[in-house]
Amino acid sequence: MPSDIYNKAARLVMEGKLFAIATVVRVHGSSSAKCGAKAIIDSSGKLLVGWVGGGCAESAVKFEAIKSIETGKAGLISI
Repeated sequence: MPSDIYNKAARLVMEGKLFAIATVVRVHGSSSAKCGAKAIIDSSGKLLVGWVGGGCAESAVKFEAIKSIETGKAGLISI
């Protein structure tokens, strides 16, 4: 999966498209995503490739990704 993320990121850069890469940095308790899991989200909030969790985790990550793309600043969220 990591190579899918990096290949997709390279294609998006070459196409001049804006995107965010979300990375799970810590997991506490039960979670469908594992530490180190990654996903690419485009500027409209669409998950293009990868997985960072389901349900509310995905929604929160998409929201933060859009915000990061708009501001150009990285973010960190706790779910």
